[in-house]
Amino acid sequence: MILPTIDEWEVDRVRRQRLDPMDSAKCASIAREASERMGWRTTKDLTAPSCVRWLQGLADRGLMGGTLRNRLSVMRGFGRYLVEIGEWSSNPLREVRSPRVRARERGEGARAFEPEEVKRLIEAARVAEKAHLNARRFGSCRSTLYRTLWDTGLRYTEAMRLRVRYADLDGLRIRVKGDKSGRGDTIPITSSLADVLNAWIQDRELEANDPLFVRVSHRTLVRDMERAGVPREVNDARGQWHCFRKGIITYHLRQGLDLKVVQEHARHASSVTTLNHYYRLQREQLTAPVDNGLGV
Repeated sequence: MILPTIDEWEVDRVRRQRLDPMDSAKCASIAREASERMGWRTTKDLTAPSCVRWLQGLADRGLMGGTLRNRLSVMRGFGRYLVEIGEWSSNPLREVRSPRVRARERGEGARAFEPEEVKRLIEAARVAEKAHLNARRFGSCRSTLYRTLWDTGLRYTEAMRLRVRYADLDGLRIRVKGDKSGRGDTIPITSSLADVLNAWIQDRELEANDPLFVRVSHRTLVRDMERAGVPREVNDARGQWHCFRKGIITYHLRQGLDLKVVQEHARHASSVTTLNHYYRLQREQLTAPVDNGLGV
């Protein structure tokens, strides 16, 4: 039966893979909902074509492309588990692609965080981590994650795929796995960020193959923004995880760093992407003095 296997997968994510229990419960809920909607009684019923039909049904109901890709990622993870326990010989869901959906009008998308906003976010997260019982279970996870996203310009999904062994803190670099380009680039980090990450690893007693971070929900980010007094929406551009990446790229360009250097730091294939999608300055900002970033 497929439902008991999903339950076992949820437990395995928490106990063996040491992933976030809340995220594991959400993934298991998505898999259960899919199995009930599609009538999958056993794991043999879960095939690539049936998964495609499930995704197309979600698209027809109005779900956006990003949400569809997230749902597909969940099912691929379940497929990997079925291979690990010997239920499947290979994972057919690796070849499934989410259906194309016509993008709706979404305004400016993610906005760019300012350095001062990131400082306030990190401080708000630190206060919450000390005060809230639920947050204390994960230590300084949020504040460390916010600092890492800003300093490195990593995408949220890339940060979630980091393992402890990918971080060479003595060599001041991190290897990125699962990035959009598929290159697996190694990016430099500052000594101050290396100290923060080292303290985080020691505090959590993480081992080489452990995920570097537990998952933090978008809802938690929004709550921290409210605590820090960081507006969620500015000029139709909304606050979300990508704001860290957009913010540090814009900040580097404001400082006058060479466009090619910023492009390489952002790991963009073209400098046109760096300029067109990230470098958004108001006219009055062109003559404004550049601040010193986080200053830590």
